[in-house]
Amino acid sequence: MPAPNPSSSPDLPFLVAALPGQISADACTLLHTMPWGVLGLAADGTVTVLNPAASALWGVEAAEVLGQLPGRVVPAVLPPQLVLDLAQAAPTPATYWLPHTQQWICMRTAPAGEGGRWVYWDNVTSGQQARHHRRKRRHTLDRLAALEQASSSGSYQVELDTMTFHLSAGMYRLFGETPATFKVTPAEVEARSHPDDVVSVREILAQAILRKQPFRYLRRIFRPDGQLRTLETHGSIICDAAGHPVQMLGLVQDITERQQAEATMLGVQQKLAQQATDQYRTLFRALDEGYLLAQVEFDEQHQTVDILYLDANPAATRMMGQDYTGKHLRDITPPSEPYWYELFGRVARTGVSERLELYAQTTDGWYDFYMFRIGDEGSARVAVVFRDVTERRQREAHAAFLTGIQDDFSRLATPDEIMQASSAKICAYLQLDTCCFLDIDQNQEYDLQVTYCWHSPSSPDLRGAYRSQDFLSAEFIRASRAGEPTIICDTQTDARALASAATYTQLGIRAMVGFPFHRGGEWQYLFSVSAAAPRHWQPDEVELLEEVARRLFPRLERARAEEALRRSEARYRSLFETMAEGFAVCELVRDAQGRAVDWRYIELNPAWERQTGLSREAAFQTTARHLLPDLEQWWYEAFEQVVDSGEASRFENYVETLGRWYQVVVFPQKENQRFAVLYDDITDRKQ
Repeated sequence: MPAPNPSSSPDLPFLVAALPGQISADACTLLHTMPWGVLGLAADGTVTVLNPAASALWGVEAAEVLGQLPGRVVPAVLPPQLVLDLAQAAPTPATYWLPHTQQWICMRTAPAGEGGRWVYWDNVTSGQQARHHRRKRRHTLDRLAALEQASSSGSYQVELDTMTFHLSAGMYRLFGETPATFKVTPAEVEARSHPDDVVSVREILAQAILRKQPFRYLRRIFRPDGQLRTLETHGSIICDAAGHPVQMLGLVQDITERQQAEATMLGVQQKLAQQATDQYRTLFRALDEGYLLAQVEFDEQHQTVDILYLDANPAATRMMGQDYTGKHLRDITPPSEPYWYELFGRVARTGVSERLELYAQTTDGWYDFYMFRIGDEGSARVAVVFRDVTERRQREAHAAFLTGIQDDFSRLATPDEIMQASSAKICAYLQLDTCCFLDIDQNQEYDLQVTYCWHSPSSPDLRGAYRSQDFLSAEFIRASRAGEPTIICDTQTDARALASAATYTQLGIRAMVGFPFHRGGEWQYLFSVSAAAPRHWQPDEVELLEEVARRLFPRLERARAEEALRRSEARYRSLFETMAEGFAVCELVRDAQGRAVDWRYIELNPAWERQTGLSREAAFQTTARHLLPDLEQWWYEAFEQVVDSGEASRFENYVETLGRWYQVVVFPQKENQRFAVLYDDITDRKQ
């Protein structure tokens, strides 16, 4: 149950009017029992009141918070935005996620006496989670609705004890109805069904419930506009813990157009197979699809032992690379997969047509097959109409491969990780032996630097520095400088590689492809893959590699920049921690008239403690005015001058409070009102 709104509760007026930290005993008791978190903030932003509910939400004890600015509390578990809003009295209400306690809160504020504020935290975790789950469920339902619409499908659920139907939006669409007009009952569904389908579907469902098994059926239905549609349903029976059927689930798809297309194709194909006229032969030969007519040979157990091809049209001969007419499948080389015998035999025995996509080892290609029996029951003749879908399958496989490569680019951070993962995938996918990334520096004698190299166990590691004239022909270099890829099928016969043929042989490179990358108009990188045997590079392979290179170059550049930045930050941090001079980053504090009256310490190195004798921990929890109350006004003016002018300043001055002389360099920072100070204690020199 959510907590009441603090700003409207009748029990709180005296709390709102009170000054945080100066409240009555009754108010303290009420604060202790309040279901929401309550904080009291003084005018300077320090915490003066923290009730148990607020302490639990914060995840820290009250003793660690009271008297502190929220941003200075250790451990610092509040989210930065919440700390900022507490400090700046941001408008409320506002909602925040507390990662330390894994909760959501809604914050409201109210003014208190002497410039203080009351802050109320209401735990709204359950509400946030409920909204998240609602959005997620809505997103899932929207995706399901889009999928159903795109695939002309729908789904239903039936409670078997009450025969209550629950239909998806797609299911109503299949029936041509809306939830407002279609009240679903078994009788209503059967009334919409073709009379010839009612009894058969009823028996299928009854058997599925009795046997608790999945089911499939076809049902023709009439829509309100008179259309007759054919629906194919696949479903299952859900049982309770005792094994009793309680629900029926069904996935339904409108296959009307598919049936019409198959019926049209089957009619044409059967007509072609049965006619022996010149007109038939002309059409037979003109088909773009391949056509094969075969006789299935069975043994005494009616198992398929071989397939004799009786006829093949020119398209089939072209796609299969040879004329199968008069040949047995077992005599064709290379040998075919065993499943072909099962497929032909099943179609011949059952008379049920089959459509499927399969790989053919004989041609190393993918085909979309439609197989059907020729003749009545008992006939062993089977016809096959097929088309080559190898290019589409390759495009799909390449797209999936690129998605995997892109995932690696997103997941991995360092250049070595990116090249190792992507190179291994590229070589495994295309059956290559090496994959290299080269830096090009045309001002150096050894201008080719193989920075990254993945290689197969039988190939050498090519990392190292090389001279381009030892490996690359003038044409190769010209093409790379022009931004053109270089494709070599055989380094022992290609004129562009003959001058370095012996070197390529030594390195195990017989075929290669190189893709240059330019930056600022200059050739800077080369992505290269190679094979240990001659290779006829297919256009789709080159296109795929070019796309990989196009994505790889900028990702590697960014990874290198990030790695350089990490090294730079590490060097800076090491210098910061070990330097002998004190170093501080501070933020100037101004009064209402804009005059510098104080500063906060943002960052301090260990040497600062040694140089000043002051505690860094104490400095972070206060300001310079409180840390050094007697510090000369001159220091405030000097720092203000640097911030306002944006120019660095160097000087020597004495700090009477510390009894020390310092040589100081002050320089402005990019952040507004910030400046950095380099301290060097020169007291001994001055004395």
